[in-house]
Amino acid sequence: MNFFALSRQTAMQARRKRFLEIIFWVCLVVLFITIIPLLPLYKVTWKILVILTVMGLFIVAGMVINRKGHVNVAANLSTLAISVLVFISALLEGPASGAYLYYFPILIAVPFFIDYRHTFQLIVQLLHPTVFLIILTFTHTTAQLPELTPDIQHLIKTSNATLIVFICQFFVYEIVVTNLTSERQLRLSEQQLRLQNEGLQNVNQELDQFVYSISHDLRAPVASALGLVDLMRDETDLEEMHEYNQIMERNLTRLDRFISDILDYSHNNRYEIKKDTIDFEQEIQEAVQQYYFMDGAARVEVVVTVQQAEPFMTDRYRLRVILNNLISNAFRYQKPHETQPWIHISCKTFPEKAVLKIRDNGVGIASEHLSQIFDMFYRANQSVQGSGLGLYIAQESATKIGGEIRVVSEEAHFTEFTIELPNQA
Repeated sequence: MNFFALSRQTAMQARRKRFLEIIFWVCLVVLFITIIPLLPLYKVTWKILVILTVMGLFIVAGMVINRKGHVNVAANLSTLAISVLVFISALLEGPASGAYLYYFPILIAVPFFIDYRHTFQLIVQLLHPTVFLIILTFTHTTAQLPELTPDIQHLIKTSNATLIVFICQFFVYEIVVTNLTSERQLRLSEQQLRLQNEGLQNVNQELDQFVYSISHDLRAPVASALGLVDLMRDETDLEEMHEYNQIMERNLTRLDRFISDILDYSHNNRYEIKKDTIDFEQEIQEAVQQYYFMDGAARVEVVVTVQQAEPFMTDRYRLRVILNNLISNAFRYQKPHETQPWIHISCKTFPEKAVLKIRDNGVGIASEHLSQIFDMFYRANQSVQGSGLGLYIAQESATKIGGEIRVVSEEAHFTEFTIELPNQA
């Protein structure tokens, strides 16, 4: 059974349970109203009062069973008991009392609180009230209580008729309201299903692109390494072998970075958001220290400014993914001939959010690429090796924790990323 069928079944069960609860309360109210005019006639109608009392006990028992979640048991037990007791009551009071008319609201209500998937139960619960009604209507019967005078019978009939009209109208109203509610829920479910289908189509497109891209990016370093291994078998020049090892090291480092990006992508999509207490000074410094040993990193001046006056909470793992990707890009995309390369990182927290800025004077991003740099596998600069996943994962991670990343850049001058994250404290 799929998720939507299970949800629909659960919703139907809840509606049946609610409707049956309403019916039980209506029955109790009707019994109470019916008993009141009979109390002064106790010596005459004590048998009827006993039947109504027993009926009340069955209704209360059904209500308890229904509240415990056994809707089918409560519905079947109560319907059968009430049907039998109404039949006995109608025989005692005689046809003039109109007690047999209570079968009409029973027949109206049964299809709405008996599970339609249990065909046999539905047929049985519709059959016995019908049979009893036919017997009482088309078979000549007389009152089994001769003490019931015409005046008493008229009083009972007037009371029964009034209550039956009210019950039928009330049940019809509840059924109409239930159907309208079901229609609204069905429309909402269809809308939700349509949105989820659109989401699945987008996911499938991304998955196709993802598989196509990683199959190339994963195989390229491996194929290159295998080719170098083949060359090294017959190579005797140590300098050549050293050069081959350097190339292989770069390829394997690229492969390791790409696998790390894939793991970050998977983690961001699959794992729940956690609330960790964040020390931005520590997180930024640790992220920067990872790249001190990159080629050319030693000549880059890094300035970190943090203003954190209040506690801040967010998902630490996703924050680190964002910082690592953006700071690594700031190092990697420095201009080779820049005499004074720098990276400025600032963070300021507010009660409701934190604003981080990562600015560098590197190669920058051309204006025609700015709208696409957060797309999966998009690379605005082909001169530096990369998977094209970093900025995509950073943006997805920020979105996952309710934040956003913006960028402004001027080619050959600067790039500045602004990250806004909500405080989940």
